[in-house]
Amino acid sequence: MNHRRRPTVEDFQVFFGTRLKHLNSNQELIWLSDQVPTEALAAAYPMGIFPWPGEDPNLFPWVTPRQRGVLPLARGHLCECTL
Repeated sequence: MNHRRRPTVEDFQVFFGTRLKHLNSNQELIWLSDQVPTEALAAAYPMGIFPWPGEDPNLFPWVTPRQRGVLPLARGHLCECTL
C-alpha cells in the first residue's frame, strides 16, 4: 500500500514553476494528468496555467496559452439586468 501524502498547493507551485522555467517559447503544454486536483488549480491559475479540454475525456492537458483573451474591466459596464 502506498502511503504518500497528497500534494499541497505549495508542491504544485514548485512543480509548475519548474515546468515553466524549462518551457520552450513555442510550447504551451505544461502537464498531462488524469485528474484535476483542487490544489493544482489553486497553484496553476495565478501562474497562467489552466486545465484544458482535450480529445481524450480521461486526460487533462494543463496549458499556458501564449495568447489569451483579456476583458478590460475598467471600461466594462454591467446593466441592471445582469445583477
